[in-house]
Amino acid sequence: MYDTSQLMSYGSTMKIDKILTVRVAGSRLRALMRARGIKRQSELITRLLEEEEERLESLAAPYSQNGAAVGLR
Repeated sequence: MYDTSQLMSYGSTMKIDKILTVRVAGSRLRALMRARGIKRQSELITRLLEEEEERLESLAAPYSQNGAAVGLR
């Protein structure tokens, strides 16, 4: 489910990031948090996203021009 939010600032509308809601079984989430030694769900999600971005960048590096890594952000 996506929710596109907008921010009103100085009379203009600025589009901000989409918000994503994901359903994950609590037992699966807790098991992954325990295995990684993480206490907060937000920390787990942040770490998983960072690892995925790093993985994608390492896969894209050989194909980028002039040897520069392709940014995902």
